[in-house]
Order: sequence, then structure tokens, then C-alpha cells
Amino acid sequence: MAVAKHTEAANEHLFMAKTTVVPKKNVWLVDSGCSNHMIGDDQISITLDRNFKARVEIGNGLYLKIIGSGTLTVETLTSTKFISEVYYVHENTNGFVTLIVSFNVDDLLVMGPNSYVLNDFKMQMKLEFNMIDLGEMSYFLGMEFIQSPKYIYIHQSKYAKELLKMFNMEACKMVDTSLVSGDKFCKNDQALATISSIYRSLIGSLLYLTASMPDIMYSACVLSRYMQAPSKIHSFAAKRLFRYIKCTIRYGLKFSKNESKELVGYCNIDWARCLDDSKSTSGFCFSFGSAIFSWNSMKQKAVA
Repeated sequence: MAVAKHTEAANEHLFMAKTTVVPKKNVWLVDSGCSNHMIGDDQISITLDRNFKARVEIGNGLYLKIIGSGTLTVETLTSTKFISEVYYVHENTNGFVTLIVSFNVDDLLVMGPNSYVLNDFKMQMKLEFNMIDLGEMSYFLGMEFIQSPKYIYIHQSKYAKELLKMFNMEACKMVDTSLVSGDKFCKNDQALATISSIYRSLIGSLLYLTASMPDIMYSACVLSRYMQAPSKIHSFAAKRLFRYIKCTIRYGLKFSKNESKELVGYCNIDWARCLDDSKSTSGFCFSFGSAIFSWNSMKQKAVA
């Protein structure tokens, strides 16, 4: 339910009422008598005029954008009723405004359904704190973002190049696979020991890369098991992983805008591949038809 005017500057307060009760026989629904009703689904029986533009202010002081107005058709037991001047507010389909704020020390990432909500939040924060608005996110904690109306692309190319330089791997030859097929590792492989501090730093850097490179998740997790007492064999395998990263340095995750709501998942297991305890390593990944958004690789706690 809403009250608004067909002007850019004019704003009225919005009052909403929502029910989750399914109407049954002999149950009355009472009209509140509001000036204008509001919907969040344009698939119901309504004729929309999308040239109508306005905005309404909700109770917490934030604004919602009206992107259409029309006549709603309501079928009753005896006749057909029409409700005119119904507002269409796409961002508020559930009756609530969602604002996501992520903190890291003194850095904030703010995500919301529209510019009105975001700008109002930033304005209120600036009144309380000394803040600088850096605009649309493009780089954060070693992760790079390319945003467009059709997709969001996440990658760590800059961070990967810095790692290659840090570990003197800039001139290394590229390979197409992260590990040699059939390779198995163990703690007591009788090979010469390597400097554990360097190995731990190397593996820790690789694990951070898995935030946008799920294809190295299994390899990095396997090599992380030997950080306590690494050998030359483990070190050579880790350097090979860097050679693979140089080959795929521009790879990332592309989340495309689509209408698919089907959850797709995959899982696999390597069946007792660990030579130290005969435990298996299982992995999974999930997607909604675009890039995967959740993945993991972990050694099982018990022998299968």
C-alpha cells in the first residue's frame, strides 16, 4: 500500500501491511482504504503503465522506486473487481528492503536493491563517521571485480602476478594441469627436507587464490597437509601449481544474469588416495546455472 505523486521531487510516506495467512472460505479481507495499493509481482492480472515514475518513502526513511502504475483485476465469487492506480515496486517483492554490509577493519562493502537505498545509507554513515565513497567496487582484498548489467566477473589476476614475483616464478614455464596425473604424496617420502616457513607461506598464498579459482582447490588442499614437515617433493609440486596459475592467470568466476533458479550440484571422491592413513578426499560444487558459488575439497575424517 502506498501514497505517492507523479513528480520526481514529491515524496509521501509509505505504510505497508502484509499477511502470510492463506484466505479460506468465509474469511473476509478488509481493505485498509489506502490511496494507492502496491504490488511486487508484474505477472499477476494487472495492466502496467511503465512510463509512470515516482518514489515513496518507507517508515525507516529509505526510498523505494516506483517503476509502473496500473489497474489490478480481482476475481471474486460473484463478479470481477478492478483496483486502479496500483503501484509496481519491483525491488520490494517481499515487503522488505535488504541491505548487506560487509566489514573488514575500516573498509565497507555495501550491497542493496537500488541506488536510493544505497545512497541513503551512505549519507547516514557520513553523518556519523569520516568516510570516503570510492564508488562502484572494482578491487577489494586482492580480488578484482568487473561489473556490467549482464554479469559480474571476479578474478585475482593482480594478486596472482604478485605471488609469481614474490616466489621468483615470473619466468617459469606454463603447464596445463595443476598436478601430475597419478601423483601421490606422503609425509615420509625419504626426500630432502625444504624450508618449512617458505613452504607454509607459499601454500597459504595458494589457498587464498582458491577464492576465485576453484580449479586449484583440490591441489592446494592436498599440499597443505604437509606444511609441518615439507619435503622437496612437496615443494616441487607446489611450484608446479604456480606454473599452472601462470597459465590460467586470467581465469575467474563469471556470474551471469539469468532467470534460472535450478540448483545444480556435483560431487566426487578420490577413494583412499592418501598414503598416510588411507582416507579419501571428497569435494563438491554448486551453481544456479552460471558460475559456481560454493565449492570445497576436504579429507574425510574416517576411513571408508
